[in-house]
Amino acid sequence: MILPALYFYWVLESLLNKNQIVFERMINGIGLIIIFIIVSIIIFIYKYQNLKFKTLEFRISVKQFHEVVELTKSELKWTILTKKDNYIFAYSKKSMFSWGEQITIIREKNHILINSICKTHNTSLFGNNQRNIESFERNLKKANAQQRV
Repeated sequence: MILPALYFYWVLESLLNKNQIVFERMINGIGLIIIFIIVSIIIFIYKYQNLKFKTLEFRISVKQFHEVVELTKSELKWTILTKKDNYIFAYSKKSMFSWGEQITIIREKNHILINSICKTHNTSLFGNNQRNIESFERNLKKANAQQRV
């Protein structure tokens, strides 16, 4: 959004300085700025939607919760920053296609909340966020099935 703001500043400046040639050239290139604005809005909407937590309806003990986290951690090579009885904050390492993801898992009484988002301003086009969530959910289902047996 910085580029469109600068562009509009330069258009206004050329108009106020009565520099007609620069003003006309800037107005002729406004289509490119509109494209930048549209792309910025699309990326904002995509990133905003990824901030939502996914709710998993499971009741598991603290011990099982930590076992599932450890299993998923070793499977996906997470680095855990904060590990408490009801809260996990981890991140995945950089890869060729990603700068890594932040993973937040909150264990509540009747359900678990999980979120995985890109660590930087890039967008995950290769499904790494979804892979983190699906892997944790799969391991959670395995642990829940073992609990019932």
